[in-house]
Amino acid sequence: MPAYQYEYYEFRAIDRPLTDEQRTRLGLLAKNAVTTSRGVSFVQTYGPFRGDVDALMAGGFDLMLYMANRGARRLLFRMPQGSIDRAEVAPYCLGGRITARECPDGESLLLDLHFEDEQLASWDEGEGRLDGLVSLQRDLLDGDHRALYLAWLKAASLACEGKEVDPDSLEPPVPADLGELSSALKNLVGFIGIDKDLLAAAAEASGSSVLPRDLEKWVEQLQLSEQQNFLKRLCQGEKGLASSLQERLSQLAEAEQPRPATSGTAARTVQALIALSVSHREKRLQAEREQAEANRRQELNELAVQEHVAWQEVVALIEQKNASCYDKAVIMLRD
Repeated sequence: MPAYQYEYYEFRAIDRPLTDEQRTRLGLLAKNAVTTSRGVSFVQTYGPFRGDVDALMAGGFDLMLYMANRGARRLLFRMPQGSIDRAEVAPYCLGGRITARECPDGESLLLDLHFEDEQLASWDEGEGRLDGLVSLQRDLLDGDHRALYLAWLKAASLACEGKEVDPDSLEPPVPADLGELSSALKNLVGFIGIDKDLLAAAAEASGSSVLPRDLEKWVEQLQLSEQQNFLKRLCQGEKGLASSLQERLSQLAEAEQPRPATSGTAARTVQALIALSVSHREKRLQAEREQAEANRRQELNELAVQEHVAWQEVVALIEQKNASCYDKAVIMLRD
């Protein structure tokens, strides 16, 4: 674990800019605080952070990113009450790593993803990382639970290593399109360090989105009053409105063209997922070895065709009479 302490904090407001008063107050959080119209960021190198993270989020921020060189990674989302179903979030919560709690403002829910993983200990810096993760909040508001499932995967793997979870515990609902991640979700995978073989194993039980692609044609089936209601809510900046509209249009589509019944995949245990990830790793490594051998055979076959040219190049390299050319000549002679 690195002896030198590096901690990076960044708070971001999405829907509204900060006031001058807020920016002035935030600038006092740390000597090196950098404030913008939408947030504040700073590096903490000595001593603990004296601010109250929850209070800051209640004060107008929608997102917080934290990372430390000891391997800590944290994302905090402030979600308006009623914009996300707590009952649907609950299965993804695991220990103290994934929690959903009421925000001090009494009007929001704080969705907290917090991981401590020494394998992530590094000198990587946090500046700019939040930019590639901002859209995750919109995804969550729109009912896309892939970020939650990915966070659960990380939490489950850490809990399994520390023997903090029953190996027979079942996974939460597996969202669709887990095998087709957006750039923001890929950034999340890299940020919290999800094992790619574990992700591949998890994606086996993930189907494709079954929402009709032409939902827009059902807009005309909405009554005029309902159309106007959606427009008013859009003007008011209601979060999660796209998900609500999609759900309503899907209801209309299914009423006329019911979806075929689909058989749900049984939830897997944590132990089964880990075992499946090991199998994936073995197959992937074997495929990589076979590909490397095939590439090597192709290189040697190409060399055999141009053998006379290769000998001339070896002679030319030796005549340069320097170490790097000698090394290249040795490699070619070995081939």
